[in-house]
Amino acid sequence: ETPPETVVLPLQRAWAWMAEMKGGVLTTPCVREGTVYVASTDGSVQAFAVPTGQRLWGYSSRQHDFRHTPQVVGDELVLLDAGGAIVRLRLNNGKEVPPEKLAPTALPTPPVSGLVSPPLFADLPLQGGWHCLVGDSRGRIACLSVKDGATRWVYDTRTNYPAEAKGVYLDRAIYFA
Repeated sequence: ETPPETVVLPLQRAWAWMAEMKGGVLTTPCVREGTVYVASTDGSVQAFAVPTGQRLWGYSSRQHDFRHTPQVVGDELVLLDAGGAIVRLRLNNGKEVPPEKLAPTALPTPPVSGLVSPPLFADLPLQGGWHCLVGDSRGRIACLSVKDGATRWVYDTRTNYPAEAKGVYLDRAIYFA
C-alpha cells in the first residue's frame, strides 16, 4: 500500500504570473491538464499555460457576465452566466460550441431569476448527461441541460429565501441541504 503524500510546511510557491483581464474576476480559476481557465464579468474567458502564464486563447462576448467558476466537461469548458445562460467553449481553441436543438419538452430558459448560488455540475444519466443545477433569490432550484441550455425541471422550496444548489447526486437521486 502506498502511503499518503506528506505535506511539508511551510508551503512554497510553485509558480506565479499576472494576466490582464478587462472585467472583474469574481470566480475561482479552473485548472485542468496544465491549463488555467479564467472567466470575468465582461464576458471574457482566457486560457493560460501553467507554469509560464502564456495566453493560449481568449473568448469574448458582451452578452455574458461570468460570476461562477467554469467547469470542464469532456473536451469543453462550460460556464453559467449571471442571467442563467450556459456557454460551452472548446478546450483546445476557445471557440463557442453552439447549443443543440432544444427538445420539444424543454421548458423556457432561464426559469430562475437573481442567481445566488454557484452552479453544481453533475452527470445525470436519467436526464441525458451533464446538467447544471442553480438556485435563485426566490427559493427555486433549476436543472439546466449543458447540451442545449434548456430547463429540465424547477423545484420551488416555497420558502421565498435564497436557494443554494449545494447538493449531491447519489443512487439516482439529488439531495440538497
